[in-house]
Amino acid sequence: LWARLSVFAGGFELDAAQAVCAGDGLDGVEIPELVGSLVEKSVLKRQQGDGPDRFRLLEPLRQFGHERLQEAGAETILRTRHRDWIIELATVAGANDARQVEAFERIRVERANLWSALDFCLSDPAEAESGAAICQGLWPYWASQGPATAVRSLYAALLERIPGPTRARGQLLWISSFAAASQGDQSAALQSGTEALEVGRRIGDPEVVA
Repeated sequence: LWARLSVFAGGFELDAAQAVCAGDGLDGVEIPELVGSLVEKSVLKRQQGDGPDRFRLLEPLRQFGHERLQEAGAETILRTRHRDWIIELATVAGANDARQVEAFERIRVERANLWSALDFCLSDPAEAESGAAICQGLWPYWASQGPATAVRSLYAALLERIPGPTRARGQLLWISSFAAASQGDQSAALQSGTEALEVGRRIGDPEVVA
């Protein structure tokens, strides 16, 4: 578990540890007790506040766990699970329902984990569409909270890795158009929006067209 927890950046809550670290011989129901054991051994630090407890590995201990994860050949598997967990959080944040306020706060708390997952998506072109899925969920959050310039750079980097007329590219283009317009960059907004419309019509996706 120590090794698997090394995929988290900036700490984690128990539900995240269970979502990401369970499986392959480790039952999710065991994780709370094992986390408590790691706290007792001073491997994990508990951070208590108004919300659920958070836990974190001090950086030298995280690096040690990461080395063990690499030695076991499990780093990609765990980073993929971590990415999927972030996609799920992003999807809830973008659902525009009664969960949104709580979801926005969770995204704020998980900012380091979010950007770590996005770095993973940028590291391999095959992961770029997963990065686009995160962006699609989070665009309402980023539109209201920022950071606008960093997000636009992220959109551009992902678009470079998603060639061709695909739904992921079409979704990312219209989000990019809104982001550009919000900063007064009308030329870029028009360019992205026009391409999004072309992609949506070409692949027959009414949501992108709309």
